[in-house]
Amino acid sequence: MAPVGPVAHVIVSLELLGGMLLNAVATGLVFARFSRPKARVIVSDRALIRAEEGGPHLSIWIANRRLSPILSVSLEMSLARLIVQPNGRLAR
Repeated sequence: MAPVGPVAHVIVSLELLGGMLLNAVATGLVFARFSRPKARVIVSDRALIRAEEGGPHLSIWIANRRLSPILSVSLEMSLARLIVQPNGRLAR
């Protein structure tokens, strides 16, 4: 089977281009999904507050569960505590 005429050639060309793009996008999505590393770290279940260099410090322990080294680490922590204001009200 072969297309006959200019309109049939345009339709077949668009179908071919769409099929190639769909195949490329699907392959890229599958590769991106399976190549993304997952964090495997152990975080301590207890925190330690200690005085060091004139002020309190919050310490936790984090360990790598993988055999390969961790190349880049970013960690974000937040601490919310209640304090009593001079007027006697509690504030975060």
